[in-house]
Amino acid sequence: MSKQTEVVTEEDAQPPLGRLKKISGMSWVFVSVLLILMGALGYGYFQLAHVNLSLARMAISAKQQAGDAEAGVVALRQSVMALTQAQQHAEALSDRQASIMAEWESAEKGDLDKWYAARAQYLVKLANDQLQFMQDAALAARLLQAAEQTLQFLQGERAVSLRQSLSAAIATIKAMPMTDVSAIYLRLNELSQQIDSLPFPEMPLQAVTSNDVSVNASSATLSWWQRASQSVWQGLRQIVIVQRVQPQNRPLALPEEKRFLFQNLHAQLQSAMWAVLHRNQAVYQASLTQATQWIEKYFDQTAAVTKNLSQNLQTLQAIDLQPASPDLSSILQLFDTYFAGMTSAKPTS
Repeated sequence: MSKQTEVVTEEDAQPPLGRLKKISGMSWVFVSVLLILMGALGYGYFQLAHVNLSLARMAISAKQQAGDAEAGVVALRQSVMALTQAQQHAEALSDRQASIMAEWESAEKGDLDKWYAARAQYLVKLANDQLQFMQDAALAARLLQAAEQTLQFLQGERAVSLRQSLSAAIATIKAMPMTDVSAIYLRLNELSQQIDSLPFPEMPLQAVTSNDVSVNASSATLSWWQRASQSVWQGLRQIVIVQRVQPQNRPLALPEEKRFLFQNLHAQLQSAMWAVLHRNQAVYQASLTQATQWIEKYFDQTAAVTKNLSQNLQTLQAIDLQPASPDLSSILQLFDTYFAGMTSAKPTS
């Protein structure tokens, strides 16, 4: 009996096969659960990243929509401002139209004096602008004559005073020396074409003097070495020629300098032509003075073309491009006085 018990105890000490299988099954279950949990976690992380990416895209889209909405608000504000300005302009035009209609209504009732006076005043302002800025006396005179004809429809002492002032201004303008800008410009252009034909002065060498002839005649009485030294001296005198230039003699221009001299003269006349078009008296006088000085200094004064060119330049230099013009501000003040008198004479309601 004891032996059997011992045998049973040894068998019991060894692990049964079912227990091992049970442990291995539990480990597989644990691994499977762990794998499932890891897969679930990975899937959840993937879903979370996808959601974050979607949220980021939605945020960017929302920002863009907000920017577009802000731009739309700015454009709407600008449109509102433009509509407000257009409304104000329309209101101003409406007020102006109402004023014009009121003037037409008064004109229909026979009150044309104010209209005639306003038209004459406008013509006088145009004439004054032509005199002060454009120096166009002929056009100013025609404008004043039109204003004088307009004032013929007005009656009263103030209208007579206006017509007398306009008549005096017209007479003063007609007595002014008229400057024909086109004729002066064309004349300068014609003179510029004659510059290239200006001749330069010539300075011929002096002929052999009587002293040289007497020296040659007396050489026959000299010894051979004196005649040899004299012959050498005569040869040297023919090689090197020294002349005394008097102060009144004009300087000679080198061949390569002549072209630049002609170009400078053309430039001076072109500057004078520009001054004529712009009524610039200072530039006009300076250009013609410089051109005249160069012609008198470097070219032959005995030539006919030089004399003709110099005389024409001096004649043009005497022209005044900006003659003193009358000031019409006193006549404009008379118009203001006339309108003030009409306003004070109008009956108040």
